Amino acid sequence: MRLFNATKANCSSARYSSCANSADKRCQKHGKMKQNYFRLFAIVFATLMFILSVIIATLAGNPKIHCGLFNQTIADVSRKYSSSITPASQTFFIWSIIYLWQVVWLLYGMSLICRSRSNHYLYVFPPILSTTFYIAFAVNNIFTIAWTFVWIHEMLQVALAMLAASVISLYLSLYCSFKNLYKFLNLLYKEDLGTDVWLMRILVQNGLSFYATWSTFATLLNFAIVLSNSGGINKNMAGTISLGIAALLMLLWFMLDCIILDKYVRYTFTPYVVLIVAFTGIMVQHFDLSLHPRNSILTCVLLVLSALMLLCKFFTVTWLHSHQPIIIKAPIYALPTTHDMN
Repeated sequence: MRLFNATKANCSSARYSSCANSADKRCQKHGKMKQNYFRLFAIVFATLMFILSVIIATLAGNPKIHCGLFNQTIADVSRKYSSSITPASQTFFIWSIIYLWQVVWLLYGMSLICRSRSNHYLYVFPPILSTTFYIAFAVNNIFTIAWTFVWIHEMLQVALAMLAASVISLYLSLYCSFKNLYKFLNLLYKEDLGTDVWLMRILVQNGLSFYATWSTFATLLNFAIVLSNSGGINKNMAGTISLGIAALLMLLWFMLDCIILDKYVRYTFTPYVVLIVAFTGIMVQHFDLSLHPRNSILTCVLLVLSALMLLCKFFTVTWLHSHQPIIIKAPIYALPTTHDMN
Protein backbone atom coordinates (compact mmCIF):
# COMPACT_ATOMS: atom_id res chain seq x y z
CA MET A 1 0.00 0.00 0.00
CA ARG A 2 2.85 2.38 0.89
CA LEU A 3 4.59 1.56 -2.39
CA PHE A 4 1.37 2.37 -4.28
CA ASN A 5 0.98 5.72 -2.49
CA ALA A 6 4.61 6.61 -3.12
CA THR A 7 4.26 5.76 -6.81
CA LYS A 8 1.04 7.83 -6.99
CA ALA A 9 2.77 10.77 -5.30
CA ASN A 10 5.72 10.59 -7.71
CA CYS A 11 3.39 10.51 -10.70
CA SER A 12 1.43 13.46 -9.36
CA SER A 13 4.67 15.36 -8.76
CA ALA A 14 5.82 14.65 -12.30
CA ARG A 15 2.50 15.89 -13.69
CA TYR A 16 2.80 19.03 -11.61
CA SER A 17 6.36 19.71 -12.77
CA SER A 18 5.39 19.23 -16.40
CA CYS A 19 2.33 21.46 -16.09
CA ALA A 20 4.16 24.14 -14.13
CA ASN A 21 6.99 24.24 -16.70
CA SER A 22 4.44 24.54 -19.50
CA ALA A 23 2.74 27.40 -17.66
CA ASP A 24 6.07 29.16 -17.13
CA LYS A 25 6.93 28.87 -20.82
CA ARG A 26 3.55 30.33 -21.77
CA CYS A 27 4.10 33.30 -19.48
CA GLN A 28 7.68 33.83 -20.66
CA LYS A 29 6.40 33.81 -24.23
CA HIS A 30 4.14 36.74 -23.42
CA GLY A 31 7.04 38.49 -21.68
CA LYS A 32 5.24 39.65 -18.54
CA MET A 33 2.63 38.67 -16.00
CA LYS A 34 -0.91 39.38 -17.08
CA GLN A 35 -3.30 41.58 -15.14
CA ASN A 36 -7.02 40.97 -14.87
CA TYR A 37 -8.45 44.49 -14.86
CA PHE A 38 -12.04 43.35 -14.51
CA ARG A 39 -11.14 41.43 -11.36
CA LEU A 40 -9.20 44.43 -10.06
CA PHE A 41 -12.32 46.51 -10.57
CA ALA A 42 -14.40 43.87 -8.78
CA ILE A 43 -12.02 43.90 -5.80
CA VAL A 44 -12.11 47.69 -5.51
CA PHE A 45 -15.87 47.84 -6.09
CA ALA A 46 -16.59 45.18 -3.44
CA THR A 47 -14.36 46.97 -0.94
CA LEU A 48 -15.97 50.35 -1.56
CA MET A 49 -19.48 48.88 -1.26
CA PHE A 50 -18.51 47.25 2.03
CA ILE A 51 -17.14 50.53 3.38
CA LEU A 52 -20.29 52.35 2.29
CA SER A 53 -22.44 49.67 3.91
CA VAL A 54 -20.60 50.03 7.22
CA ILE A 55 -20.92 53.83 7.09
CA ILE A 56 -24.66 53.67 6.38
CA ALA A 57 -25.20 51.10 9.13
CA THR A 58 -23.27 53.26 11.59
CA LEU A 59 -25.26 56.36 10.71
CA ALA A 60 -28.54 54.44 10.91
CA GLY A 61 -27.62 53.03 14.29
CA ASN A 62 -26.59 56.23 16.02
CA PRO A 63 -29.12 59.11 16.27
CA LYS A 64 -26.36 61.60 17.10
CA ILE A 65 -24.49 61.19 13.81
CA HIS A 66 -27.20 60.36 11.26
CA CYS A 67 -26.44 63.60 9.35
CA GLY A 68 -30.12 64.11 8.52
CA LEU A 69 -30.33 60.91 6.48
CA PHE A 70 -32.67 59.14 8.89
CA ASN A 71 -35.48 60.25 11.16
CA GLN A 72 -35.07 57.21 13.42
CA THR A 73 -32.59 54.42 14.05
CA ILE A 74 -32.62 50.73 13.18
CA ALA A 75 -33.14 49.96 16.87
CA ASP A 76 -36.14 52.32 17.04
CA VAL A 77 -37.91 50.37 14.30
CA SER A 78 -36.92 47.06 15.88
CA ARG A 79 -38.49 48.12 19.18
CA LYS A 80 -41.62 49.32 17.40
CA TYR A 81 -42.02 46.02 15.53
CA SER A 82 -40.81 43.60 18.16
CA SER A 83 -40.82 39.83 17.76
CA SER A 84 -41.10 36.94 20.18
CA ILE A 85 -37.69 35.71 18.99
CA THR A 86 -35.76 38.98 18.92
CA PRO A 87 -32.57 38.24 20.89
CA ALA A 88 -31.27 40.35 23.78
CA SER A 89 -29.78 43.68 22.70
CA GLN A 90 -26.26 42.70 23.73
CA THR A 91 -26.40 39.87 21.18
CA PHE A 92 -26.08 42.40 18.39
CA PHE A 93 -22.44 43.04 19.31
CA ILE A 94 -21.94 40.26 16.79
CA TRP A 95 -22.10 42.88 14.02
CA SER A 96 -18.79 44.31 15.24
CA ILE A 97 -17.19 40.88 14.85
CA ILE A 98 -18.77 40.46 11.42
CA TYR A 99 -17.47 43.79 10.14
CA LEU A 100 -13.99 43.24 11.57
CA TRP A 101 -13.77 39.78 10.02
CA GLN A 102 -14.77 41.11 6.60
CA VAL A 103 -12.14 43.85 6.85
CA VAL A 104 -9.44 41.27 7.57
CA TRP A 105 -10.24 39.02 4.63
CA LEU A 106 -10.70 41.97 2.27
CA LEU A 107 -7.19 43.13 3.21
CA TYR A 108 -5.92 39.62 2.62
CA GLY A 109 -7.59 39.59 -0.80
CA MET A 110 -5.89 42.87 -1.66
CA SER A 111 -2.52 41.44 -0.64
CA LEU A 112 -2.86 38.89 -3.44
CA ILE A 113 -2.62 41.74 -5.95
CA CYS A 114 0.99 42.29 -4.87
CA ARG A 115 2.05 38.63 -4.74
CA SER A 116 2.90 36.17 -7.50
CA ARG A 117 3.86 32.55 -8.15
CA SER A 118 4.96 30.84 -11.37
CA ASN A 119 4.67 34.09 -13.33
CA HIS A 120 1.08 34.71 -12.27
CA TYR A 121 -0.28 37.28 -9.87
CA LEU A 122 -2.08 35.38 -7.13
CA TYR A 123 -5.23 37.45 -7.51
CA VAL A 124 -5.34 36.31 -11.16
CA PHE A 125 -4.41 32.64 -10.80
CA PRO A 126 -5.39 30.47 -9.07
CA PRO A 127 -8.71 32.36 -8.92
CA ILE A 128 -9.89 31.25 -5.48
CA LEU A 129 -11.38 34.70 -4.92
CA SER A 130 -12.82 35.03 -8.38
CA THR A 131 -14.49 37.97 -10.09
CA THR A 132 -17.89 36.41 -9.42
CA PHE A 133 -16.95 36.03 -5.76
CA TYR A 134 -16.24 39.76 -5.39
CA ILE A 135 -19.21 40.90 -7.45
CA ALA A 136 -21.54 38.75 -5.34
CA PHE A 137 -20.09 40.24 -2.16
CA ALA A 138 -20.55 43.75 -3.57
CA VAL A 139 -24.17 42.94 -4.42
CA ASN A 140 -24.68 41.73 -0.85
CA ASN A 141 -23.58 45.11 0.45
CA ILE A 142 -25.83 46.94 -2.00
CA PHE A 143 -28.82 44.96 -0.77
CA THR A 144 -27.75 45.57 2.83
CA ILE A 145 -27.68 49.32 2.21
CA ALA A 146 -31.11 49.11 0.58
CA TRP A 147 -32.41 47.12 3.56
CA THR A 148 -31.26 49.85 5.94
CA PHE A 149 -33.24 52.54 4.15
CA VAL A 150 -36.44 50.54 3.66
CA TRP A 151 -36.33 49.21 7.22
CA ILE A 152 -36.03 52.67 8.72
CA HIS A 153 -38.96 53.75 6.55
CA GLU A 154 -40.91 50.79 7.98
CA MET A 155 -41.38 49.03 4.64
CA LEU A 156 -41.28 45.64 6.31
CA GLN A 157 -42.07 43.39 3.37
CA VAL A 158 -39.59 45.13 1.07
CA ALA A 159 -37.00 44.97 3.84
CA LEU A 160 -37.51 41.21 4.08
CA ALA A 161 -36.95 40.85 0.33
CA MET A 162 -33.76 42.96 0.49
CA LEU A 163 -32.39 40.93 3.36
CA ALA A 164 -33.17 37.62 1.65
CA ALA A 165 -31.43 38.85 -1.51
CA SER A 166 -28.36 39.85 0.48
CA VAL A 167 -28.21 36.36 2.00
CA ILE A 168 -28.43 34.69 -1.41
CA SER A 169 -25.55 36.82 -2.69
CA LEU A 170 -23.46 35.78 0.32
CA TYR A 171 -24.22 32.15 -0.45
CA LEU A 172 -22.99 32.73 -4.00
CA SER A 173 -19.71 34.19 -2.72
CA LEU A 174 -19.26 31.20 -0.45
CA TYR A 175 -20.04 28.80 -3.29
CA CYS A 176 -17.30 30.37 -5.43
CA SER A 177 -14.79 30.23 -2.59
CA PHE A 178 -15.49 26.63 -1.58
CA LYS A 179 -15.56 25.35 -5.15
CA ASN A 180 -12.38 27.11 -6.28
CA LEU A 181 -10.32 26.33 -3.20
CA TYR A 182 -11.03 22.62 -3.60
CA LYS A 183 -10.39 22.77 -7.34
CA PHE A 184 -6.95 24.35 -6.92
CA LEU A 185 -6.02 22.83 -3.57
CA ASN A 186 -3.23 20.58 -4.85
CA LEU A 187 -1.81 23.38 -6.97
CA LEU A 188 -1.66 25.72 -3.97
CA TYR A 189 0.33 23.18 -1.98
CA LYS A 190 2.56 22.49 -4.98
CA GLU A 191 3.36 26.21 -5.18
CA ASP A 192 4.21 26.32 -1.43
CA LEU A 193 1.02 28.24 -0.68
CA GLY A 194 -0.21 26.00 2.11
CA THR A 195 -0.43 29.00 4.44
CA ASP A 196 -2.78 30.68 1.98
CA VAL A 197 -5.00 27.60 2.01
CA TRP A 198 -5.52 28.07 5.74
CA LEU A 199 -5.90 31.83 5.42
CA MET A 200 -8.64 31.22 2.87
CA ARG A 201 -10.36 28.77 5.18
CA ILE A 202 -10.08 30.84 8.34
CA LEU A 203 -10.42 34.40 7.07
CA VAL A 204 -12.56 34.11 3.94
CA GLN A 205 -14.69 31.00 4.31
CA ASN A 206 -15.27 31.09 8.06
CA GLY A 207 -15.63 34.88 7.99
CA LEU A 208 -18.24 34.84 5.25
CA SER A 209 -20.01 31.84 6.79
CA PHE A 210 -20.21 33.74 10.07
CA TYR A 211 -21.77 36.69 8.22
CA ALA A 212 -24.10 34.52 6.10
CA THR A 213 -25.40 32.54 9.07
CA TRP A 214 -26.21 35.65 11.07
CA SER A 215 -27.86 37.23 8.02
CA THR A 216 -29.95 34.08 7.58
CA PHE A 217 -31.04 34.31 11.20
CA ALA A 218 -31.84 38.02 10.72
CA THR A 219 -33.96 37.10 7.69
CA LEU A 220 -35.97 34.63 9.77
CA LEU A 221 -36.38 37.30 12.43
CA ASN A 222 -37.65 39.76 9.81
CA PHE A 223 -39.95 37.05 8.48
CA ALA A 224 -41.50 36.63 11.94
CA ILE A 225 -42.02 40.39 12.14
CA VAL A 226 -43.73 40.47 8.74
CA LEU A 227 -45.97 37.54 9.69
CA SER A 228 -47.10 39.19 12.91
CA ASN A 229 -47.51 42.71 11.55
CA SER A 230 -48.71 42.10 8.00
CA GLY A 231 -49.89 38.51 7.96
CA GLY A 232 -52.34 38.60 10.83
CA ILE A 233 -50.48 35.94 12.83
CA ASN A 234 -49.85 36.44 16.54
CA LYS A 235 -46.26 37.02 17.64
CA ASN A 236 -45.77 33.70 19.38
CA MET A 237 -46.95 31.68 16.39
CA ALA A 238 -44.85 33.81 14.02
CA GLY A 239 -41.83 33.12 16.21
CA THR A 240 -42.60 29.41 16.22
CA ILE A 241 -42.78 29.34 12.43
CA SER A 242 -39.40 31.06 12.10
CA LEU A 243 -37.82 28.78 14.71
CA GLY A 244 -39.24 25.77 12.85
CA ILE A 245 -37.65 26.97 9.61
CA ALA A 246 -34.39 27.53 11.49
CA ALA A 247 -34.52 23.95 12.78
CA LEU A 248 -35.03 22.58 9.26
CA LEU A 249 -32.18 24.68 7.87
CA MET A 250 -29.90 23.56 10.71
CA LEU A 251 -30.57 19.88 10.07
CA LEU A 252 -30.19 20.33 6.31
CA TRP A 253 -26.87 22.14 6.70
CA PHE A 254 -25.53 19.59 9.18
CA MET A 255 -26.22 16.74 6.74
CA LEU A 256 -24.69 18.65 3.83
CA ASP A 257 -21.73 19.69 5.97
CA CYS A 258 -20.83 16.25 7.27
CA ILE A 259 -21.82 14.00 4.37
CA ILE A 260 -22.22 15.62 0.96
CA LEU A 261 -20.06 18.76 1.06
CA ASP A 262 -17.34 17.63 3.46
CA LYS A 263 -14.49 18.01 0.96
CA TYR A 264 -15.49 21.63 0.41
CA VAL A 265 -16.59 22.85 3.86
CA ARG A 266 -14.72 20.58 6.29
CA TYR A 267 -12.98 23.38 8.16
CA THR A 268 -15.95 25.75 8.36
CA PHE A 269 -17.14 25.92 11.97
CA THR A 270 -18.65 29.37 12.36
CA PRO A 271 -22.29 28.61 11.40
CA TYR A 272 -22.71 26.61 14.59
CA VAL A 273 -21.07 29.33 16.68
CA VAL A 274 -23.48 31.93 15.32
CA LEU A 275 -26.46 29.68 16.02
CA ILE A 276 -25.35 29.23 19.63
CA VAL A 277 -25.04 33.01 20.04
CA ALA A 278 -28.43 33.64 18.41
CA PHE A 279 -30.38 31.08 20.42
CA THR A 280 -28.65 32.14 23.63
CA GLY A 281 -29.77 35.71 22.93
CA ILE A 282 -33.36 34.56 22.45
CA MET A 283 -33.22 32.54 25.68
CA VAL A 284 -31.92 35.52 27.66
CA GLN A 285 -34.64 37.80 26.30
CA HIS A 286 -37.70 35.57 26.04
CA PHE A 287 -37.32 32.35 28.02
CA ASP A 288 -40.48 32.07 30.11
CA LEU A 289 -42.29 28.75 30.42
CA SER A 290 -45.39 30.40 31.85
CA LEU A 291 -45.91 33.07 29.15
CA HIS A 292 -44.79 31.28 25.97
CA PRO A 293 -43.72 27.71 26.77
CA ARG A 294 -43.68 26.48 23.16
CA ASN A 295 -41.07 28.93 21.91
CA SER A 296 -39.07 28.70 25.14
CA ILE A 297 -38.77 24.92 24.86
CA LEU A 298 -38.10 25.02 21.12
CA THR A 299 -35.36 27.63 21.53
CA CYS A 300 -33.77 25.61 24.33
CA VAL A 301 -33.79 22.47 22.17
CA LEU A 302 -32.24 24.33 19.23
CA LEU A 303 -29.54 25.79 21.46
CA VAL A 304 -28.58 22.37 22.79
CA LEU A 305 -28.73 20.92 19.27
CA SER A 306 -26.43 23.67 17.95
CA ALA A 307 -23.89 22.94 20.69
CA LEU A 308 -24.02 19.20 19.98
CA MET A 309 -23.57 19.83 16.26
CA LEU A 310 -20.50 21.96 16.96
CA LEU A 311 -18.98 19.27 19.18
CA CYS A 312 -19.74 16.58 16.61
CA LYS A 313 -18.21 18.73 13.88
CA PHE A 314 -15.05 19.31 15.94
CA PHE A 315 -14.41 15.66 16.74
CA THR A 316 -15.31 14.50 13.23
CA VAL A 317 -12.95 17.01 11.60
CA THR A 318 -10.18 16.13 14.05
CA TRP A 319 -10.40 12.48 12.99
CA LEU A 320 -10.82 13.18 9.28
CA HIS A 321 -7.89 15.61 9.23
CA SER A 322 -5.56 12.79 10.27
CA HIS A 323 -7.12 9.83 8.49
CA GLN A 324 -8.77 11.25 5.35
CA PRO A 325 -7.02 14.48 4.30
CA ILE A 326 -8.83 16.43 1.61
CA ILE A 327 -5.71 16.85 -0.51
CA ILE A 328 -5.87 13.16 -1.46
CA LYS A 329 -9.33 13.70 -2.99
CA ALA A 330 -8.68 17.08 -4.59
CA PRO A 331 -8.18 17.21 -8.37
CA ILE A 332 -4.72 17.70 -9.84
CA TYR A 333 -4.84 21.03 -11.59
CA ALA A 334 -2.01 23.23 -12.79
CA LEU A 335 -2.43 24.79 -16.21
CA PRO A 336 -4.50 27.99 -16.24
CA THR A 337 -7.21 28.17 -18.88
CA THR A 338 -8.76 31.24 -20.43
CA HIS A 339 -11.85 30.67 -18.26
CA ASP A 340 -9.71 30.56 -15.11
CA MET A 341 -7.85 33.75 -16.00
CA ASN A 342 -11.11 35.60 -16.57
